[in-house]
Order: sequence, then C-alpha cells, then structure tokens
Amino acid sequence: MRLFRHSRRDAGPVLAALLLGALVAVGGPCLVRQGPWGMFFGACAFALIVWWTSNTVAHVHLHTPVFSSRALSQLLSLYLSALTLVPQAIWRARHLDHHRGARSRLRLGPAGCVEVGVVAHLALMLAAVLPDMFFGAVLPGWLLGLGLCQLQGRGEHLHGQATGISHYGRLYNLLWFNDGYHAEHHARPGAHWTTLPALWVTEAVSSGRAPVLRGLAIADALVGLERAALCWPRLQAWLVERHAAALGRLRPALAGREIRRVVVIGGGLFPRSALALAQIWPEVQVTIVDADPQHLGRARELLRERGADGRVEFVHGRYAPGMPLAADLVVVPLALVGDREAVYAAGGPPRLIHEWIWRRRGAAGAVVSPWLLKRINLVLQ
Repeated sequence: MRLFRHSRRDAGPVLAALLLGALVAVGGPCLVRQGPWGMFFGACAFALIVWWTSNTVAHVHLHTPVFSSRALSQLLSLYLSALTLVPQAIWRARHLDHHRGARSRLRLGPAGCVEVGVVAHLALMLAAVLPDMFFGAVLPGWLLGLGLCQLQGRGEHLHGQATGISHYGRLYNLLWFNDGYHAEHHARPGAHWTTLPALWVTEAVSSGRAPVLRGLAIADALVGLERAALCWPRLQAWLVERHAAALGRLRPALAGREIRRVVVIGGGLFPRSALALAQIWPEVQVTIVDADPQHLGRARELLRERGADGRVEFVHGRYAPGMPLAADLVVVPLALVGDREAVYAAGGPPRLIHEWIWRRRGAAGAVVSPWLLKRINLVLQ
C-alpha cells in the first residue's frame, strides 16, 4: 500500500510540520529564558506557526487527506491539533461549511473529542509546568495567530468575493503550497494542491498582494483594540499605564517648554492619550479632535465616569498637517488617516507621533510596549 494517498510531494508539508514541532519544543523554552524580549519573539514565532500551519498543512490535509492509511491521517490530525492548539475537527467543520456557504455547526465525533482532549490537556500542562512560557508566549502567540488566520480569510474573500481571490506570486505559492490559487481552489475544493496551477480559472479575480496583507486594515485593527479596551477595564488600565510611562520618558526632552494646552488628534473612542497626559501634566487642558461624533460621545462618557472630563474639550472635525492649532503640544495617533510624512514635516508646536516600534524619527522617542509594536516619536521643529 502506498504511503501517500495523492502525491509523494505531500512529504513536503508533513516534514515542514514535523520541523515546526521540533522548533517549538526546543526553541520555545530557550526563548522564554531570555526574559520579556524572548517571550515577545516567542509569541510572534508561535503566531506565525499557527497561521502558516493552519493555511498550508492543515488546509491541505482537511481537503485531501495526506496518507493512504486512515490511522496515519488521524494521527497527523492529532499532531496538527497539538502543534496549533486548534482541534482539527473544529477547523475542518468550520472550513467545509465555509465552502458550502452554510452556517458553521460543531461536529466533533470520536476523533474530534480526542483532539479537544489532547489540546486541553496540553494547554493545562504547559500552564502548570511552564507558566512563563504559556502565559508569556504561547497564549498571546496563539491569539495573534488566530488573528492572522482571520486576516487571511478576509483577504481571500475581500469585498464579499465568495468565489475567492487568487494570488499568483511564485514565492508565496512555493512556501504556501499553492494556497494562492484560491479561486481555483473554490472552483474545485477536492483538487490536490499540486494540481491547482493547471486548473487556472480565466475569470478569476486576482491580486498582487498576498491574502494576509490584502486583508490588513491597520485602522480597523487599532479601532478593534480600542473597542476591546472598552469591554475590559484591565486592558484600559494597562494601555493608559504604558502610554503614561512612555510620555514620562519623553518629558525631559520638553524641559523648558510650558505645556498647558494639548490637542489630541483622534483617540475619541478610548481616550487613552487624554488619561495618560493627565498623569504626566495634571494641569494640562486637553482638546480631543475626532471625525466620528459617536467616538467623541463615548470618550465624554468614559472621562465623566472617571471624573477626568473637567479639563477636556471635544471638537468634531478632521486634522490636516500644518493647520494652525492653539496648542503647546499635539498628539498624533498611529491610525491617522492621511499623509504621515506631512505630519513629520509640518511646522508648528511639538508633536508626539505614535509610530510602529521600528520607525525611529524626531528628536526623541520612547517605546510604548513591544506587545503593541508601538512607540512615540517626539518632533520639535
């Protein structure tokens, strides 16, 4: 009996999954021992593993089981469940319902119950035996990986494109086992991944960007984080504390300047900047400018609940780089819609510009949190 049901090229996905498992087992504990940065990189690595495995090896296996032997195929599903902490029976049911255009229904069966049990026991064991690794790297990495999977799915069906959007980049399809042929895959869900290039759909919608980049909307993601903060007081406190700490490290660079009036661009949904500023400059007058009146209303309500609305003014409007502002300091968000380079180049009062952690600009800067991939740059000119 043949080992592989469809093609010996399936050895590639299987070996890749085994290699990733060895990498997690050996590299995970080593990274965690390096402290916070080690846990950060460990979480990022595990997120990539969850995302890549789910959209390559697991995706191939659920549509076209790899092995001729049913027992070996079930063993591979069990291994993938442990590697990604996602029971493959649940992933399979949700994904096949997606192809049918039906509402997902939970169908586990005996094998699925075993997968759920293995994932639950593995997670509990890691939490008990290696709590630093589990809570510092595995759990946040798992959540981030699921978020990347959601972005992948969104990009593959952007703007309601039910038949899928293809990406024909050679490198992507080499590393993702022809996952870019998504319209072709939806036309023939049972076709093996090695045959998809030959099944090219002439009327297929295609994109030059890979699905996860195509589905990425930075502003939407940041607004989603703020909405999560509104539902989770601990996250609110942590966000304010991290922003206040970064502002505190930048305060010496503003020594000699009188900071009495601060304009905060955006930030109306969850006014973390206004709350953080009040900790660093208690007497400051803050003006929040936001284009969404509902965001302003929510900010006004939250600040009133905290008794912090007395020195805050709310303005419904949009900010344009270089526009005159009656302010001693301007705070610009990461989710700014517009020309960020113009914000850096514009004159006027000093600007605190929220940026990605790797973009150092201006006279000084401070990292908000490596988990947020965020820093604040101070521009003085």
